Parts: sequence; structure tokens; C-alpha cells
Amino acid sequence: MDAESIIGLRVGKVVVEAFSHCAGKASHWVCRCDCGNRVIMRRGNLMRNRTTTSCGCSRFSHGMTGTPTYSSWSNMIDRCTNPSNKRYVDYQGRGITVCERWMTFANFLADMGERPDATSLDRIDNDAGYFKENCRWATALEQMNNTRRNTFVEYLGRRQTVSQWAGQLGIPECTLRSRLNRGWSIEDAMQKPISKQRRECKQKKGKRRG
Repeated sequence: MDAESIIGLRVGKVVVEAFSHCAGKASHWVCRCDCGNRVIMRRGNLMRNRTTTSCGCSRFSHGMTGTPTYSSWSNMIDRCTNPSNKRYVDYQGRGITVCERWMTFANFLADMGERPDATSLDRIDNDAGYFKENCRWATALEQMNNTRRNTFVEYLGRRQTVSQWAGQLGIPECTLRSRLNRGWSIEDAMQKPISKQRRECKQKKGKRRG
């Protein structure tokens, strides 16, 4: 069987959707399970397990679909394996991959535990992939303090200083820092617009000083 003909192949509960990457001589493929999960599987494993392959859902019923922990895992998988994901280029395009162990939610949960409130999945080394030793649950403030000289925050697959994000998003740097220091999630801090009332107050203060 040639490489192209693997796409569309059904093996047990999974269907091969696309090529993912090669590790050594082994090719890895993005597969969609009947349960809705995406997993990356080695070609050799697909060929050997023609009737029993699944994403692991048949062996483990976690009952956590829809929880913050499951959402973080699912989003991690999707942005690293799904070419249709708008953030795919920022991850797979940079060589950021998910370790094979974490392609199954049960293993991810065993290694990371449940996601604490007001945290997100953070890679300690921004240039390395997703695996136990390189990941942690971290608040926005903890991510900001991850380096001494500059305050870096990862958002939309990119790691930039707070100053860079403020300039790019059109948010006053002091506002962005204040939001993060008060425990806002990174998404809210970056996306929530500044109220009209606060803008007017700042403008009035500026005029008084002038």
C-alpha cells in the first residue's frame, strides 16, 4: 500500500485523514476516531491493528468531556494536528508536536492532573513540544514571570513581550499588565475591549495634566 492510499482508510474506529510527520523511518498520520477525537498514529500500528484500533476511548471512559481539562487537551491536539485549524501553522508549522503518549486523554490526565481555575496549558520551553517535562498549568501572571528580563506571554501560538502584544492589539500596556496581574485569563486580557467610559476618563485625565 503506497502512502497516498492510506488517506481515507478505516482501521477499527479511526479513519486516516492526513499525513502528520515522520519520526525516523516511521510515518505518522492524523486519524479521526468515531468518538470525535483526533489522534496521531504510526503507519505500522495502523497496518497491524486492522480491527481493534481506537483513540483509546474504548479502553477508558473518563466522563470529562466538556471540562476545562478536556478542553485544553482537545485544543492542544487540534491546533497541532488539524490543518484546518487557524493556529496550525503556528504550531505544526514550527515543529511543535504532541508526544505520542498524550494523544490519549487518559495519559494526559494522569501526567498533568485536572486543570486548576484561572490557568492554561503552558510550555516551559516555547520552542519545544507538548510532553510532561515541558508543560505545566500556569496562570497568566506565572507565565509573565517565566523570564527575568522580559515579560513574555504566549497567545495564539506566539510568544511575545507584553509590550509587543499591547502594540499589536492596540491596548495600553499598563491596561494589559494590570489585567494579567489581577488574574485575568490570557484570552480575556487580550480580547476584552476597553470600555468607552474608561477611555473617556483617561482622555480627561490627560487633558488636565496638559
